[in-house]
Order: sequence, then C-alpha cells, then structure tokens
Amino acid sequence: MSTASQYPRGAPDEYLHVLSFRNNDSGPSSAVQPPPKRVKTKHQSKSKQTQESRMGPLGKLPVELMLEYILSHLTPKSLFAIMFLCRSFYDILSDPSGRLWKAARSNERIPMPAPPPDLTELQWAKFLWNRYCEVCGPGAGKKLTNLYSLRKRICVKCMSANLIYQNALSKNIPFASMELLLLVVPSDKNKHGNCLLRTAARRDNNDNRIVEADQLYYWKFDITSMFRQVSRDHPEVVFGCAGAASASAARGYEAFLKETTAHIQRRLRHAYECCEWDRKMYLLAKQDEDDASCASSATT
Repeated sequence: MSTASQYPRGAPDEYLHVLSFRNNDSGPSSAVQPPPKRVKTKHQSKSKQTQESRMGPLGKLPVELMLEYILSHLTPKSLFAIMFLCRSFYDILSDPSGRLWKAARSNERIPMPAPPPDLTELQWAKFLWNRYCEVCGPGAGKKLTNLYSLRKRICVKCMSANLIYQNALSKNIPFASMELLLLVVPSDKNKHGNCLLRTAARRDNNDNRIVEADQLYYWKFDITSMFRQVSRDHPEVVFGCAGAASASAARGYEAFLKETTAHIQRRLRHAYECCEWDRKMYLLAKQDEDDASCASSATT
C-alpha cells in the first residue's frame, strides 16, 4: 500500500504529521499528549493578599467608617498620596461626586480654591500633585511648577524652553502678529516661576475685576495652534481677504474675539485665585518654620 493511501483523504496537515510520526517511530507508538494544564499556585492570590497587606488594618473597616472618620479629615495632598496605595483606595477616591475632595479642600488651614469648571475634583488633584512633567515626562529631582492659566504642570527646563515673551515673538514665531496674542491665554508665571498676575481697577460687563499680567509670556504651541485656527476659520483676518462677505466675516470674527476674551479672563481670574492661595500657604509655612526655629533656640 502506498504511503498516500494510508491516510484519509482531505486530512489536515496536523493529522498527517501525527500519523507519519507514529509510522516512522521505531519505538512503541504513543499518542501526542496535549500541553499540561497550569497548576494553581499561591501566586494567583498574591495580588489580593498584597492589596490587603497594603491597606493594613484599614482593609478590615467598613467603607462608611473609613469615609467618615478617616478620609474625610485629610487634606487633598494626603488623599492624593494614599490614592495609589491600592485599588480599593483608588475606587473610593474616584467617586464622580468628589465629596471627599471637597471636604479635603476645606480641611486646609487656608481653604483651597475649587477646581475650574472644565475639570473634575480628581482631575484637579492630579494636575496639582502629579510627579511628572507634562512635556518631558517623569524624572527624579525635577522641580515642577503649576501654570494655572495654561493648565500645565512642567519642570523648569521645559518652562524656560517653551514660554515666549511677547517682545520676542517676531524672533521665535515670525509668521505670528501681535494682534494674534489677544486670542491666546497668557501664562500666570514667568520663566522663573514668579507670579505675574494682578487685579486692575477696570471691571468687565459682569462687574468682575479685570485680571492682567505685568509681563506677557505665552506657550509656544498655543500661539501656533491659534494661528492655524484663525487661518482656517477667519482667513480674512490673517491674510486680509476682501470680498462681498467681508461685513459678515467681520461680525463673525468680532463674536469669536469677544468669546475668546471672556474665556481668557475666566482662566486668568481662577489662576490669580490659585496664585494667591500659593502665596498665603508659603507665608504660613514660612511662619511655622520661624516659630519652630525660635522654639528650638529657646530650649537650648
């Protein structure tokens, strides 16, 4: 009998390979065994054990007691520190209502500003205390600065490389005009991390005080992004196009300018509030440090 007639017609290649192995094997034929099943070990429950060990005695408390007697009395920075200890803490602090974060903000010695309308409580906490630069990523020993008006937390090196002073606009971005800067949100700090915002005597239509910057620094990418947006939506402003629709186009640009100016003022007003809170907290910490040094010198 030929070799081809030994196998069923239309048999798959795997079947032919097994039969040929049995026929050519000099020893006793043995069926091909499937791979052994994985044996359950203690390592599969290690994650749960690790989670419980990280929580310690707190893992045995009911969630209601933990919320009312422990977590609700912490500051936002302390909540953010314990948030990543285990999955249980992360789930508790990721509550969309954000009631724990709201209570934590009031636990500060000086009440902390509320998050802006476009950020949740959890997003606001991550913005304030994450440990990586949004431009160059994580790194040990980096000094991070919060640019509140730009919604960025970056290191000193990236801040110096990406912030552009208004008088140096023609040198860094020659295709942008000074009129374009009216549409871009300025930074609340300069390249050295000093706050630039102050309240002016003027007020807007809603009787809110106008917030201005002593020196205008802008994020490089924000300028180029706004230039592309204006070039796409309002080319007559950038390129000076004229035509029958110039009057309607001008009205559309005026509405866009009014809306953008109001958005910039909302950003600057909230950034000014946050900078003032930073300043007061710094003075309070400085006072505590001076009091501690005076107490230690008096005891000696």
